[in-house]
Amino acid sequence: LLGIGYPEHNSYYDDRNRENIIDDNISILILTQAHGGRTRRRKFLKDVLVAIQNIEPDYEIIIRTHPSESEEVYQDLINMENVPSNNIRFSSSEVLLNDIHESDVSIICNTSAGLTSMVAGTPCISYNPWSPKLPRPLYMIEGPASQIESKESLMNCFSLIDKNKIMTMEQDQV
Repeated sequence: LLGIGYPEHNSYYDDRNRENIIDDNISILILTQAHGGRTRRRKFLKDVLVAIQNIEPDYEIIIRTHPSESEEVYQDLINMENVPSNNIRFSSSEVLLNDIHESDVSIICNTSAGLTSMVAGTPCISYNPWSPKLPRPLYMIEGPASQIESKESLMNCFSLIDKNKIMTMEQDQV
C-alpha cells in the first residue's frame, strides 16, 4: 500500500524501526467505530480484550475511540467485565497517526483508520464476526490485512502474536 497524497505518512513509515519494536512488549491499538449500536461495539471490544489475554509477552492496550463516540461506553464495559485494566489506556492524542506510530499492531472493525494504519507501517487486523457482513472495504476482503470473522479465530490469532509475527504482517501489508 502506498500513502500517495499523504506526505505526513512518510515520516511515520520511515521511523517504523523505532525502539519499541525491539523490546518484548507488544502495543495493541484498538480503533473503535461508531456503528451497529452499543451491543455490537461492546461485543467487539469484549472479544478483542478476551483474545488479547492469550498473548504471552507483556502487552499494552491503547483504545482510541471514534471521534463521534465517548470512551465511557468502553470504560463501562471494562468495569463490568472485570477486565484487568492496569495495561489499558485510552488515547488522549488528537492525532490518529501518533497512536498508530506508538503501536505494534492495530485492530479494527470496518473503519478507514485500518487503511491509515497499514499505510503508516503498522499492521492491521480486521475483526468482523457479524452477519450480514458490514460493507467490505479493502482491508475486509482477502488481501494483505488479517481478516478475522469469528471469536475462535481471533483467539487463535492473538495466541500466535509475537514480535516476529508482527514484523511478518508489516512486510505483507506494505
